[in-house]
Amino acid sequence: MAKANSTMNPLIAVVGATGTGKSKLAVDLAVRVNGEIISADAMQMYKGLPITTNQIPIEERHGIPHHLIGCVDLDQDPWRIGMFKKESLKIIDEIRSRGKVPILVGGTHYYTQSVLFHEPLLDEGEGNLNSQMVKPSEGPTNNEVSNVEPEERVDFSILNASPEEVYEKLREVDPVMANRWHPNEKRKVRRSLEIYLQTGRRASDIYEEQKKKIRQAALQDDDSCEAGEFEDPDTQLGQARFSLLVFWVHTEKEELRKRLDKRVHEMIDQGLLQEAQGMFKYLQDKAAEGVEVDRTRGVWMSIGFKELEPYINELLTAKEEPNSELDKVKEECIESIQAATKIYAKHQTKWIRNKLWKALGTSGMTDRLYIADSTNVEDWDTVMRICSTCNATIAGADIWEVHMKGRRHKRAVKSAENRRRRDEYFQKLREQSEENNREPCLEA
Repeated sequence: MAKANSTMNPLIAVVGATGTGKSKLAVDLAVRVNGEIISADAMQMYKGLPITTNQIPIEERHGIPHHLIGCVDLDQDPWRIGMFKKESLKIIDEIRSRGKVPILVGGTHYYTQSVLFHEPLLDEGEGNLNSQMVKPSEGPTNNEVSNVEPEERVDFSILNASPEEVYEKLREVDPVMANRWHPNEKRKVRRSLEIYLQTGRRASDIYEEQKKKIRQAALQDDDSCEAGEFEDPDTQLGQARFSLLVFWVHTEKEELRKRLDKRVHEMIDQGLLQEAQGMFKYLQDKAAEGVEVDRTRGVWMSIGFKELEPYINELLTAKEEPNSELDKVKEECIESIQAATKIYAKHQTKWIRNKLWKALGTSGMTDRLYIADSTNVEDWDTVMRICSTCNATIAGADIWEVHMKGRRHKRAVKSAENRRRRDEYFQKLREQSEENNREPCLEA
């Protein structure tokens, strides 16, 4: 498979489960390579919720510009994946215009993947990004909505019906997708039906078309063309947009579980509860105005907010000072946050192993993925090494050893040695020429 030929326009991506240290690695890389960071986290876009959304503190950014953090108000519609991709690509161009290296980092991996690769069907409808609605809980199943003008859309009232009615409607119009989901997977069922209503096509047909196009792209001969020079846009499907370097920050399971439990307690100490109370106050104010906020979208689905709801309700109704019963509810809510965070981390890792790895394979770039082991935090600063010969940043001792023994490094060393010998040869010629051109000294 031909690789992207954007060798002069590299992009670094940092992926990994929550709590593994992606943000720190991104900052370290940005400091070393003169980079700027783009956040690919659907929750971190929201303003005023730095703890709930785990935004990297200003003091830990070391002066490195961070983009797409704290840029969306609570009353704004959640960003669609098309909007995120469009803004990210724009920012990437702006970063390069300043002579810097763009670094994409974040845990919403389908956001990241939409920027790294020419995703099937998503790129076809960019004229109307409003049709590409994404909800953080639904993942990449939102990528396939076509360009449909609002006046052409049919009645969506069925989507507000009971889950049972929505599921029955999906069975009627797209039995393949209905059989794919359990009736209790309400959002996925709803999304599959929504795709049909918006596009007039069954989601199952769209997914099959995706697979077919990727298979066709994968069959292209490596020597037939260079990625980025295709005349037919469809042949770019599955191809990388840039020359990639992807770091997967990984922490061993048991260590990560301990780290996540500890981090939740730290978030409580830093003000997570106060942020959640502020969000509930916002909901109350909107309700008083007669506005119903859709809590199945955007930041309202963030881990931490919804899990604290039982405790906040108890606080609002408690007639006495905090007591042991209230403390028990609080502890149960904290445990719920910890459990949800671990599940989320598991899903993130699964996405990398399956979806991202597959995308890298399709584009012929599996050799561009490096694993950075962040299990031992104390060793973190010694994990990253830079090969000055190849101008490459290497994560981990094992990967470093592989790199040093690899063909790429050996070719670079040989080329460097050839350049050194050539430079020495021409320098010697210049010195001889200067010596011959000197006028002979006249003896007295």
